[in-house]
Amino acid sequence: MHRIQFLLIGLLLAGCSATTIFDAPTPAPARPGATPAAATLAPRAPNTPAAATPATPSRTPSATVSRTPFPTITPLSLTPTVTITPTNLVGLWRVRHDFEFEDLGDKSRFGERHWGGMQAVPETVRINGGRGTVKLSPAWVEYLDKINSPDAERFLRRLQNGWMNHGPFPKMEQLTFGGNFVYVYRVKGDKAFIRTFNNGDTPLGDGPDKTNMYNMTHNPLIHLFSTVYRDGKWEMSAPVGLVFTLVIANPDDGPLWIDIHDLIRTENDGTPIPSPTPK
Repeated sequence: MHRIQFLLIGLLLAGCSATTIFDAPTPAPARPGATPAAATLAPRAPNTPAAATPATPSRTPSATVSRTPFPTITPLSLTPTVTITPTNLVGLWRVRHDFEFEDLGDKSRFGERHWGGMQAVPETVRINGGRGTVKLSPAWVEYLDKINSPDAERFLRRLQNGWMNHGPFPKMEQLTFGGNFVYVYRVKGDKAFIRTFNNGDTPLGDGPDKTNMYNMTHNPLIHLFSTVYRDGKWEMSAPVGLVFTLVIANPDDGPLWIDIHDLIRTENDGTPIPSPTPK
């Protein structure tokens, strides 16, 4: 009997213990500042630094560095505007016309003297300062007559025609006429030394090609007579038409020169040239 009671009491105690074990546990109160267990954090790759934002420069970089001795570099321009001034004085120069001396403060020769009422005069320009003369040799007289027309031959034998001013023929002045070309081979100061024929040499060739206007007007040794009029106009001819003259030196002259202010480095002035008179 006592044994049965003891077993019943043991079973009752075991049931109470089982009920206590299987009941849901009461959660413990949260601690202040603690993160709840349900909260999750976004994953982050270990040791990966955050992307850096480039700093804005405090001033715009300049191409000029003032602390170095090197010059500032200028970008290359695709359309350069450099003006090159010619320095080579050797070559063809044109003898100035009267009106082209105005930029030098001079006026037409008609403004210097009355000329006795004349309406036209030879447009002469001095060679060697205008003091020299040359007496053409027989060979050069023959050559001069060959390159000129019969009317021009007679004109050149007239006293004070422009090329022969004191005479007698064939004693000619060392001069030229506006609008012609000379070949300058050296410049010293105001003197432009020019190529010339030499009166002691034998003439060669047939003279200027009268079918070629450029050859006829740009020949630096055979020049055209030119005339200037009171109204300022000019023409590369004499009253009888085309008259050819010679740029010629005496055998003992040495180099001939022309004042460089009497020259201009430009092309033909466009003056119409009359047709040559057939020989």
